[in-house]
Amino acid sequence: MPLSNPTVDYAPDRVYTLKEFDRFNDWLKTHDFEIDGTAVNHFERDAKGRLIPMPQTTLDKEPVVSEIARQVGNWNIHAQQNGVVTTSQGGFRLGGAIRASDIAFIPKEIYRGLTHEQLSTFHGPPFCPTFAVEVEIFQKNNNEADLIAKLFNQTNFPAGLELGWMVDPI
Repeated sequence: MPLSNPTVDYAPDRVYTLKEFDRFNDWLKTHDFEIDGTAVNHFERDAKGRLIPMPQTTLDKEPVVSEIARQVGNWNIHAQQNGVVTTSQGGFRLGGAIRASDIAFIPKEIYRGLTHEQLSTFHGPPFCPTFAVEVEIFQKNNNEADLIAKLFNQTNFPAGLELGWMVDPI
């Protein structure tokens, strides 16, 4: 379903530049957008440049994401890792695609080596967290293989992901 206005054009099979991707996600911060009745609050960009809609997180998932992020943050401090813990609002560019795990840990060596461009845009060389967590309710989605592939795909681990968890909050 194409969406058009003076700022944004969205068509599912269209290829988008990083600039268009950034502009569309910025537009979503102040506008409501639904696809097939599901609210979408941001998009990820796949390796082919297509925008993948990311629906808003439901309340049954978010407390678990928040708790895991808090505990990973506590571990980061207690173990004096000095790395960075991000949630799904902190995306990174990986192999031409934009990724945003529910929770990710980026060690200080990687984080401190990122350029201003990598930190403030989705441009510059790709990078990957070393630990990522995806929280998904398996009962809502009958295709468990697709959920697992979301985290354990061919792009993540060769790029530097060392550990990934798939958590069902139920």
